[in-house]
Amino acid sequence: NTNFATYQITMNSVEFMDKIGEEHPQADRFVLIKLTIKNIGNESLNAEDALADAMLATEPGSSGTSWFYKDGIAEEWPGEIEPNESQTGAILFDVSNSDEYVLQFGTFFESVSNEVRFLFTDEDAK
Repeated sequence: NTNFATYQITMNSVEFMDKIGEEHPQADRFVLIKLTIKNIGNESLNAEDALADAMLATEPGSSGTSWFYKDGIAEEWPGEIEPNESQTGAILFDVSNSDEYVLQFGTFFESVSNEVRFLFTDEDAK
């Protein structure tokens, strides 16, 4: 729940990549996360608004890295999600190696959103 929408986020898969094409990460690795956003509210929801505060960190509650687009890998999310509809897409991160990662939403926005976290390790990736 946020102050503008109610939705569900499902983490479908995670993939670690040492490079994308010929591009190497600035940190240690790329992390590609495939998600589904389902609008369970009564108003349309912009997918990018739902993902605006998504961060990938190495410790729950800590600041992390923001996601970005990469043509052919993590494309722009298309516009609005109507009530009871969903969209699936990917977000991409450039991160340092860690024993575990936390994909988190709403971490620093307690007054406008609840907090959601997905904890995963290398073993969880495909």
